[in-house]
Amino acid sequence: MTDDPTDVSDVRTQADLVTRAAVSAPGRTAYIDRDGSMTWTLFDAGVGRVAAALQALGAARGDRVVIAVPTTIPFALAYFAASRAGLVAVPANPGFSRRELGHVVADSTAAVVVGALDADGLSAMRDLSGTVSGYLTADDVRRIALDEHAPSISQVPVESDDLATMVYTSGTTGTPRGAMLTHRNLMANREQLGRIQPPPLNAKDVLYVGVPAFHIYGLGSGLCQVAWVGATGVLVDDFHPVPSLDVIAERGVTNILAVPQMYAAWAACDPALLASAFANVRIASSGAAPLDADVIETLREVAGLTIWEGYGLTETSPVVTSTLVGGLPKPGSIGRALPGVEIELRDLEDGSIIDNADPESDHDSGEIVVRGANVFVGYWPDSADGPDAEGWFATGDIAYADDDGDLFLVDRAKELILVSGFNVYPKEVEQVVASLDGVREVAAVGVPHAATGEAVKVFIVREPSEAGSALDEAAVLDRSERDLARFKRPTVVEFIDALPHTSTGKVRRNALRASEAGKL
Repeated sequence: MTDDPTDVSDVRTQADLVTRAAVSAPGRTAYIDRDGSMTWTLFDAGVGRVAAALQALGAARGDRVVIAVPTTIPFALAYFAASRAGLVAVPANPGFSRRELGHVVADSTAAVVVGALDADGLSAMRDLSGTVSGYLTADDVRRIALDEHAPSISQVPVESDDLATMVYTSGTTGTPRGAMLTHRNLMANREQLGRIQPPPLNAKDVLYVGVPAFHIYGLGSGLCQVAWVGATGVLVDDFHPVPSLDVIAERGVTNILAVPQMYAAWAACDPALLASAFANVRIASSGAAPLDADVIETLREVAGLTIWEGYGLTETSPVVTSTLVGGLPKPGSIGRALPGVEIELRDLEDGSIIDNADPESDHDSGEIVVRGANVFVGYWPDSADGPDAEGWFATGDIAYADDDGDLFLVDRAKELILVSGFNVYPKEVEQVVASLDGVREVAAVGVPHAATGEAVKVFIVREPSEAGSALDEAAVLDRSERDLARFKRPTVVEFIDALPHTSTGKVRRNALRASEAGKL
């Protein structure tokens, strides 16, 4: 195994990254969590021991292992141990209800579950799937990893095109499905990110992993990117703004991986504390949802922090674009394609390619279609709905490109609202309503309408302020009449206490649509 953390000639699996890091920087800290830390040498040894434990529970090459523990060192150990044992890691939200976790376990036909189930819960999982042969807790994983007398194994023979992980999508368009990612897919995206100049992460960096590891953003761009370069990862499983700033300062964090809600929470903190905490941060990345322009400006002015935004999907391992590629963090832009990733914008009606390089182009919006070694093979179990015969994957997201080639997301194709045959983008309606004083959050969805097919309904969460108390339906309709074409205007306004969100903060419009369907 080479000691060059950029040499991939002898790297086939995710676990090989750990071994390479242990060779190149044996005494460097690998991961830090609330309970301690491990060097790459200790972590590599721990991965071998946990891999042996998974085998002892009956998991054989190619079997699935559901990992439903918080973003801690035990998660990292279990993930890379699955790879070393030739298994398929299936990350799951540790906050899932028994029903939700049961879907993942049963659908994936998992052999082992790593989580926090009691005896009844484990029995229920076995009843659901009929395939679960064993179970470990997070404490079991940590104990086994540190036990010098525990059995250990080296890498089980695995090919780079073998399945490495299966990440269940957030279910914004229906029942969660397992996106099948190979070792090659995941490592290709690590290499694509590494080709950005300067590289967004190097071996001497300390990355604050503020995104859950069960989410592809925290898993790929966090956990795996740290192993790719042999850096240090600070794993966060419970975010609180002020304590997190203390951690960033104390650990000498140089890079931040976070979601917009975290940056917004930091922007509301004491300016002196922000400036101190972010003093050593050279790159701060945001993804999973759009970042508010006011938050960007506040953190730039108060802490000198530049936030680089990107775009990706579970199905692309995950990163597709980043403003780091062009070197200019344009507000609202998701940047350009990573080196090695191809993107086309295709017309929603006829599928033709939109040529934004044409000087006469009107910068029309089109569906983002992606091709690259990072694109998944399809959904479990039969690779359904994967890339087409030429390797292109239609994302369902709509964007346009400006004169520089930088992309700007418009909306999701599947979330378009069709009013009398006209396309209404929820985001456009939401931006207009959000401009009103007293609006904390807003979501627009399509609801059935006898005359127009669909009509626009907005759900609004008021600010807990005088302006919020004064906000009423009339104000929303007046602003919409002023700033939106007639067919785009909301016809129904509902004030609610909170909007449903995914684990990374995206509004679950499908849940709102489902609630409306239930009223019919």
